[in-house]
Amino acid sequence: MFLIVTALEREARGLRRVLGHRSGGATTSEARLAVLGVMGQRAAQAVDTLLKGERPEALISLGFAGALDDTLKEGDLVLGSRTVFRDREGNFSSWASSDEGLLERAKGALEEADIPYHVGDTVTSWKAVGDPAEKGRLGVSTKGLTVDMESSWIAGVAEKAGVPVLLVQAVLDRTSLNVPRSIVGAASRPAWFQWLWAGLTSLLSPRNVPALLELRRCSSIAEESLAGFLRAFLGAGEREAAVHGDD
Repeated sequence: MFLIVTALEREARGLRRVLGHRSGGATTSEARLAVLGVMGQRAAQAVDTLLKGERPEALISLGFAGALDDTLKEGDLVLGSRTVFRDREGNFSSWASSDEGLLERAKGALEEADIPYHVGDTVTSWKAVGDPAEKGRLGVSTKGLTVDMESSWIAGVAEKAGVPVLLVQAVLDRTSLNVPRSIVGAASRPAWFQWLWAGLTSLLSPRNVPALLELRRCSSIAEESLAGFLRAFLGAGEREAAVHGDD
């Protein structure tokens, strides 16, 4: 069974629909979904606890990310070949990698489903990165495609536990979209929170409202992209198992 993890509930919403359609719940014979509820180093601790309680065939990390490459747009799928952590001082950790076999399986599934995708490195930052200039500098210095706050932590724990890992992200914000730090996490939160935050933001900082509404639109697109990936990935696995079964 695959253990699928997301940091936040909003990232998991479309995935729940896919798994629910297949089994009536968030767990199937192929996969179990776990929402960590946290980001950063705390995500690693949550994954470590999960892996101490079970031994999945592989760990699949699915989530939203910011673009570091100007060619990426909201909803684009990125298969993370490698991931690295950047700390507060600008230092970088050792690279962690997705499992090559899982990467090839993911590529094949997306190509079979005619879903476009990108393959490249992702940077895990100690803080949210929403400023276009900062995204640009980070993209140039690392050659990474995306930035998030948990992939490196999650991959590191999986590697230490000897569990193959696959990193998959859907782009939330383009490089050109300026996401104020006060609202950078809002798009990953439940819809009721987004509307409440929009109301508060319109009163306290009206200039941030357009960015918040744009993030809300982008999060819906990214959510559907993650769901499309999971549907294609599990469907390809079913077909491969059926072929082997016939043999």
